[in-house]
Amino acid sequence: MFLSRFRSDDEEEAEDLLASFLPVLFPDSTTTCVGQPGQQLVYSSPAFGELALTIPVHPRDQGKTAEAAEAAAPLGEGVDRACMLFAHFLWGSSLLVTDGIERASSSSSTTSTSSINSPFEAAADGSVWSVKGHDILELGAALSSIVSVLAGAASVTVTDHPLAPGLYGSIQANIDRNIPKHLAHRISVQPYQWGVLDQGGSGVDEEELETAYLDQMAGFAATNRARFSRIICADCLWMPSQHENLIQTLLWFLAPSSASDSPAGIAWVVAGLHTGRHIVASFFQRAVSAGLKIEKIWERDMNSTEGETTREWKPVREDEGPENRARWCIVGLLSR
Repeated sequence: MFLSRFRSDDEEEAEDLLASFLPVLFPDSTTTCVGQPGQQLVYSSPAFGELALTIPVHPRDQGKTAEAAEAAAPLGEGVDRACMLFAHFLWGSSLLVTDGIERASSSSSTTSTSSINSPFEAAADGSVWSVKGHDILELGAALSSIVSVLAGAASVTVTDHPLAPGLYGSIQANIDRNIPKHLAHRISVQPYQWGVLDQGGSGVDEEELETAYLDQMAGFAATNRARFSRIICADCLWMPSQHENLIQTLLWFLAPSSASDSPAGIAWVVAGLHTGRHIVASFFQRAVSAGLKIEKIWERDMNSTEGETTREWKPVREDEGPENRARWCIVGLLSR
């Protein structure tokens, strides 16, 4: 539903044209990500106008362009691990979050191309997607961080895995292009590996721990514990092996609900069903067992642009399979 907001100044290739028609040709399918590694795109924000974006290069292409040259040395033998991050795409879940932030930032529904009719997104104190005045942490780096600054967030910390290709080029370039100078102090970029809470690396597997960045990551964790009133966690659930690290990260950085002098902390956990509904359901089950609370949870139809676009969350849907699950995203609001 968000593809129409993007354009490329490059000549459109056949696969790009086909992708734009997939929701029409195959109503139960959808394009789960936007752009190609290294591609230049323009996003037409209903609230903030045109935003120029560079998709991170593929890890195997690091060093082949001037922008990526800086990343070639740090990756080294970590190229294979970097490829498994799939950080060289702009994923649909982050676009859903971006759309919510944009709608919440406007007092008029006419600024959005979609007419949302969802009881799940209703809130007594306004939209559940408001970022105004909040301290934002994004676990991963996407368009939603940039839009959060433009929408009035007090601060935004963009994080990504130390091996993520965008961390060394496109993330900062996208910020520099789209954030006005008078707002630049509100956004920062930080390498971070889920689960690193102290100098020992906490529960992160020793073989996976990026020790070269450990001091920096541990220092960030120590300084910012329980600081963030909103955490963006979009398309982060497809690796079950990282669920525990992700949960501990949310528990560590999320502001407690009992803090009377600051907004109650909410993590927006939004996930596509790339690896199956059971993977997403398992994460939420483990999160609750670890002490997180599900404030709200629902399913969003990524192909629908008007009317009822949401439905009740169900851990199991008997009639669902790879052929018809792609159009749905799961949205969970978690608190401590």
